[in-house]
Amino acid sequence: MNLRVRHLAAMLAPALLAACMVAAPARAAGVSCEAWNTGGFFKRAAAVDVSRCLKAGAKVNARDKNGWVPLHYVARYGATPSVVSILRKTEARRKAEARRREARRRAECADWNTPGFFKRADAAEVSRCLKTEAKVNARNKAGLAPLHWVAELSKTPAVVKALLAKGAKVNA
Repeated sequence: MNLRVRHLAAMLAPALLAACMVAAPARAAGVSCEAWNTGGFFKRAAAVDVSRCLKAGAKVNARDKNGWVPLHYVARYGATPSVVSILRKTEARRKAEARRREARRRAECADWNTPGFFKRADAAEVSRCLKTEAKVNARNKAGLAPLHWVAELSKTPAVVKALLAKGAKVNA
């Protein structure tokens, strides 16, 4: 080899080595979940680490101080497709479960402001319904508000207290 080629090879070798390390970073097993949603975690984490941390309670949508979620770090540090897949599937499961919980809440409150609801409802169920979309002073077709039904049908003072705490009008 002539001198120019050796000189060029000596200059390019460290740059090529660094490029290879960035393109395919080494993944150390056993990355601590305490570092979840940090660049340090996703630089070193393998799919098994991500799965382990998610099973241990790490949040797939946890935001850091800069507003980043894990997928931001995955995109930045070039995680493997399996890590991306795990995060996407976990997010899809989380969204599906949230939709199921919302549907159950809506079903529980579907008969709000009816005699049937207040015959069976306890204070916890009344509070859950009021947290969703039930209106504390809503009138039904007969012109009665929830407090009317509670006064007539409920045997639990806690239900009355729950309605009053949410602003039910006594003289409505």
